[in-house]
Amino acid sequence: MEKSQLRRLMQEKRRSLDYQKRCRNDQLIQQRLESLLIFKNAKTILFYVSNDEEVGTHELIKKYSSTKKIVVPVIDPASKYLGLFYLPSWDLLKPGRFGLLEVNQADRVTCNPLEIDLVIVPGVAFDQFGHRLGYGKGYYDRLLKKLSSFRVGLAYESQIILKIPYESHDELVNEIVTEQRILICNPAIVSSRRVLV
Repeated sequence: MEKSQLRRLMQEKRRSLDYQKRCRNDQLIQQRLESLLIFKNAKTILFYVSNDEEVGTHELIKKYSSTKKIVVPVIDPASKYLGLFYLPSWDLLKPGRFGLLEVNQADRVTCNPLEIDLVIVPGVAFDQFGHRLGYGKGYYDRLLKKLSSFRVGLAYESQIILKIPYESHDELVNEIVTEQRILICNPAIVSSRRVLV
């Protein structure tokens, strides 16, 4: 199956999830993420600001904005890259391009990518090898290519499939957290940087 077909299929599947079940799963995913040693030790974390269909990150961002440096992306269609900005307070987010929450223009302080310890990565689907199916624009692949930070994908279990078609420019995640498990995609690299749950 081609990526475009798979993307549509997985988006429809995710969209069909029951709201109450989605909320319960978000809580379980949050707890598993918080149990990771890499999360506990990270001083600066890049979070995606979730939309209604993605695994929720709003509560995590609010919870840790006073104890960790939180960074969030903003789409720049002109350069086709994601800008990275600090988010010291949830109140600085406003609806922006495509209706996504982003840091208010007047409050943007750019983050040096070298400061980021951990990247929380969204996706339409993932496989057990750490391959990720995004939204087709390549924003996260271009971003991740510039970062050496540890990468954790958040997904509902129904978003994990056997194999995702991939190309040489596609970037991998190190681990994937679902409501049921933590998938270690490269044990040789990551086994010493996490805790089992």
